[in-house]
Amino acid sequence: VRAFDAAFWPHVGHVVRNAFRAVLLSLTRGRLAASPVPGVAAPYWRTLAWSSATFAFLADLAMGTLGGDLKRKEKLTGRFADVFSWMYLAAATLRRFEAEGRRKEDEVFLHWSMAYAFAQMQAAFDGIFSNLRVPGLTWLFRGPVAAWSRLNPLSAGPSDELGHQVARAIQMPGPQRERLFGGVFVPEDVSRPLGRLEHALAVCTAAEGIERKLREAVKQKWLPKGHPEAVVRQAVEANIITPDEAALLQRAEAARADAIAVDSFDVEDYFRSAADPEAVGGDGASTGDTAPTAPPVPMREAGAVAYGAAVEPEDPAARE
Repeated sequence: VRAFDAAFWPHVGHVVRNAFRAVLLSLTRGRLAASPVPGVAAPYWRTLAWSSATFAFLADLAMGTLGGDLKRKEKLTGRFADVFSWMYLAAATLRRFEAEGRRKEDEVFLHWSMAYAFAQMQAAFDGIFSNLRVPGLTWLFRGPVAAWSRLNPLSAGPSDELGHQVARAIQMPGPQRERLFGGVFVPEDVSRPLGRLEHALAVCTAAEGIERKLREAVKQKWLPKGHPEAVVRQAVEANIITPDEAALLQRAEAARADAIAVDSFDVEDYFRSAADPEAVGGDGASTGDTAPTAPPVPMREAGAVAYGAAVEPEDPAARE
């Protein structure tokens, strides 16, 4: 009994301390927690401590009230697993940011990643509050606690502006992009899809300054309004851009058009591919001159065949 008491009551004290810690950190949005580092990452370390305290208290509460039934509550345990997994990924993100020297150019990635991770944790916590059954206190967690959690979330997720900044950063060729995606294989053959996209990105980025010159010239009314490609010749004649810059701009527009081009199919190709997917190639052309032309297939049947589904007979007797 003494050995049991020595193990049990300290754990009870641990649960109670976690409960008070979770409440205080929630009320202060983690500001009472210590951060192991200064700078832009410090608030995220504090929020991580807040989420950790909340997770620890709820996990102990769920194990104490549900016991062995917790293992059978797979949706509930899945939400706990979601919180724990995102806590791990958030900690790994913070650790990488510190290990790589707190680079100023990486801050936008840190902000987006942490906002997204905390938003995923918040969604899991909301699911736990809405579905956790605590004898005598279920109403408290599903009512006031759940409402407070929604009013005081860990994060609402990354904003559109932040997402725009991330997208812009990863679309700028240079040392940072190479460092972040250096392990990704990029073929040099521009006829391959990824190679074509990378080639278009490089050429279009190089031509951005020329496009700005043309837009400024149009704004100053030195050139007529129109797409930059349409006023290239006039811009060269007016000495706004050089012939080499005009050639680069034309290459960029050609690479851009090639990168965004999609396959096109006419109605006959669609019905033929629905009946025989191998009959039509990727560019909408038949794969062989001798390929037979399939008779028109009703739209309902064409869709079913295209997805590999069995076509239900229209005749009730045949259906039986």
